[in-house]
Amino acid sequence: MKQCMDADNLHRRLKKIIGQVNTIDRMVEEDVPCEDALSQIKGD
Repeated sequence: MKQCMDADNLHRRLKKIIGQVNTIDRMVEEDVPCEDALSQIKGD
């Protein structure tokens, strides 16, 4: 893996993705309106 990617950059990107997924999961748990959750998924 390290031959084709910068491990530090990959970790940073993964942490960002994990944060976004956790936010969407929390929105589902809190019964946030679909439009708001979709906006989070789209990146608006």
